[in-house]
Amino acid sequence: AHSTPAAATQSPSEWRCAHSPMLTQNPQSRLRCATSRLLRARIGGGDRSVQANAPLNLDASSSADPSALPSAEAMAFGFAWSVSWQRNSSEAAEAGGDEEFEAVALPAGQGSKAVLVLPAGWLAVGDYLASVAILSANGRGANASVSINAVSAPVPRVTLVPLPGKPSADDRLVLR
Repeated sequence: AHSTPAAATQSPSEWRCAHSPMLTQNPQSRLRCATSRLLRARIGGGDRSVQANAPLNLDASSSADPSALPSAEAMAFGFAWSVSWQRNSSEAAEAGGDEEFEAVALPAGQGSKAVLVLPAGWLAVGDYLASVAILSANGRGANASVSINAVSAPVPRVTLVPLPGKPSADDRLVLR
């Protein structure tokens, strides 16, 4: 029987395995696997619209180091948040430059925590880019960003509640 050369590559949080086509002919061949060295930065909730005069919490506590043991010490990260206001092209031209983003000052003590808390009224109406950089104890890092659209009108909140019983293909979801 002829075996096909294998290469099993999954997400950065899982094992990456590969072996050489030459080794498939040898019944004693070995498969070499190693964990990924990548971190996974994540901002819960993703891109969103928010009311400009409401508080905003951005949570990166679900960021992970897939190669670390699940202990509190192994999962400790340093966090560095930034928020930038995104100017449209005409505003950038008026400001005399090509720069489309302008840094927004963060509340004192908020830029280095897993959860960034912006108080009500901190963001004016407009488009923003919120980014977090995480750094592990051994110096590895990762970044994540989300788009924030701050609007003047209230943003409707939608909550999905599981239907009682076992759902079927005939069930419908109605939003009101």
